[in-house]
Amino acid sequence: LASIYSAYEVGYIYNNAETIKKENNPTLRFSSDEILFYESNKFAIFVSKLLISLLLAFFLVGKQQVICFILWAVLFFLAVAVFFIYNSYRGVANFYLQLPLSVIRFSGPFVLLFCSYTHWWFLLVVSFFLFPLPNFIERTSFKENNFFLKVNNVNRFRLLYFSCFF
Repeated sequence: LASIYSAYEVGYIYNNAETIKKENNPTLRFSSDEILFYESNKFAIFVSKLLISLLLAFFLVGKQQVICFILWAVLFFLAVAVFFIYNSYRGVANFYLQLPLSVIRFSGPFVLLFCSYTHWWFLLVVSFFLFPLPNFIERTSFKENNFFLKVNNVNRFRLLYFSCFF
């Protein structure tokens, strides 16, 4: 978890410190002192976050599973890339980008923990239905979108969804 979240935080930090520069009325999540610290250390912040992710992934899989380590690294860079696209746009497109971000953050690490497992694709499908999909559908209740389905009662949706799923 620490490994993926360290990479994932790159997107949050970028959003909270860089994207706000382009907005007319940004939501400020960092104090002025934190912004000053960020501005003078941004390269070190981003590099350290990615190095922490890679180091933790290396300790997790070890040097015997080079392919799994490479897959972890791809997952980290994919998270950063999708988050960069997410931070570059505002509007309905962001609603749809939440799904791949959720898959990267929740399904990706789960599947990569078992990357040597023959049926890893089955774990990906199951994990997709456990969190990313229902979370995406739940967001129709409060995010502006043009999705064909809209959840009005999140609690009822969860009860029905997980009852059917299990």
